[in-house]
Amino acid sequence: MEARHHDPNGNVSSIHLIEINGVVFLKYSMPESCACYNCTNNRKRRLEYPSIGELVRLRELVLSYNRVKSVPEELGNCENLEKLELAMNWDLDELPAQLSKLRRLQHLDLSMNQFTEIPECVLNLPSLQWLDMGSNLLQNLPHDIHRMENLQTLWLQRNELETLPDNISHMHNLDTLVLSSNRLRDIPSLMEDMHNLRFVNFRDNPLTWDVSLPEVPSDVPEDEDDREMWGRDFMILYIREARKRGLATLNVHRRQR
Repeated sequence: MEARHHDPNGNVSSIHLIEINGVVFLKYSMPESCACYNCTNNRKRRLEYPSIGELVRLRELVLSYNRVKSVPEELGNCENLEKLELAMNWDLDELPAQLSKLRRLQHLDLSMNQFTEIPECVLNLPSLQWLDMGSNLLQNLPHDIHRMENLQTLWLQRNELETLPDNISHMHNLDTLVLSSNRLRDIPSLMEDMHNLRFVNFRDNPLTWDVSLPEVPSDVPEDEDDREMWGRDFMILYIREARKRGLATLNVHRRQR
């Protein structure tokens, strides 16, 4: 088996994958300038990475569609890593705390794994802009999720989320938020003030209130109606409607006392 890497000058070298007792070891002799390392789709194998922490100039590491069960602590020494992809690795459910040292990491794909929470080390990544944790087993989001202050895109579809923390409204740089196919019953009212949030999706959630966007006037061409049925306009309408109905319910209770 072989994987390949490209150095900044476009030169390609071979990386040999050696299987020993069902474990695939990556045998490499790479220059320090190695910048991109792609080992995608070696299914039915586990991967080990001897001395990967020595690749201090590594900028991109792709290990999706394998059976990686654990990530080595030494990866935290790859201080120039900007992109890490670990999608669909079957039993992967945690990351080592040492990955907090990846101060330049901007793109992280952890989708289609077994995570039950967002790892603490992910919250500590100061440059993270893009995070995909779709199709995991997340039941809750951390109350301090806003520590990911530079995050712009967050994919959380197909999890088991029942609530959202109020502090999600403090993610001021968040531009895209995908929450489809969860178990959400409500939308935090503070999210109404997320003015930078351009795209959001709440499709296929058992929300408490039945809210629909008003019909578009017949004189508006269909191609000019850019509203998403479960998007930002829906979110704002839902929050306002929930607030209104909540006040009405409260008034009824007061009158009954």
